[in-house]
Amino acid sequence: MPFYIDVDRKRRVAIARGRGDLTFNERLSVPADVAAHPDFEANFGVVVDVRDTPPDLDADRVIESVRSLVRLRPLLHHRLAVVAPESIATPLEVGAALANAGGVPVQIFADFQAALAWVTPEGV
Repeated sequence: MPFYIDVDRKRRVAIARGRGDLTFNERLSVPADVAAHPDFEANFGVVVDVRDTPPDLDADRVIESVRSLVRLRPLLHHRLAVVAPESIATPLEVGAALANAGGVPVQIFADFQAALAWVTPEGV
């Protein structure tokens, strides 16, 4: 699997970390792969960390990613954070704005701990 997925049931958070060269389809499948994890529940927060993967992003891919997230909304009821290098933050922020408009709470972060804090449900 191109992304390592760790689910912390106590904190109600799933973390997907990408490493190395990944195809766009591998990146696109991450939310579905997280949702399919046996320990994942729809009310868990999700952090997708792509800092250690070379950027592979253009406008069409941003739009397709947003469409995919909106389709998966029934499986992901809580927040989704993407931790990314600054070099791709702007197109990801555009995608996050579109996803938010589609009902999927997404935010882009440069800092992993800030992303983790944002997705962790209150009271955990």
